[in-house]
Amino acid sequence: MKYNIDENNAIELLEGFYKGTKILYDKVQLLPNEEDDELTLEFNYDIIEYKAEMTDKEPEVILDQIVGDLLQQLIYEGLEKQSIVYHGGTE
Repeated sequence: MKYNIDENNAIELLEGFYKGTKILYDKVQLLPNEEDDELTLEFNYDIIEYKAEMTDKEPEVILDQIVGDLLQQLIYEGLEKQSIVYHGGTE
């Protein structure tokens, strides 16, 4: 997915249904699932600017999926470049 990150760390989606929408990630957590020994990615985000094409689908559900997929992409890219930075405490 193509995106642009501005000086305030807001992310603008550059393609697809939500092209031009800007979001800002808030709290991101990797939570353990003890039943299957995997991690669940949990996150919050704010919509800074909302742009979408008209559709009969529920845009919030679609946007949540896109934002989650983008977060995974950002994590993978950060790991590859060894550029992930942790900010904050334990919450």
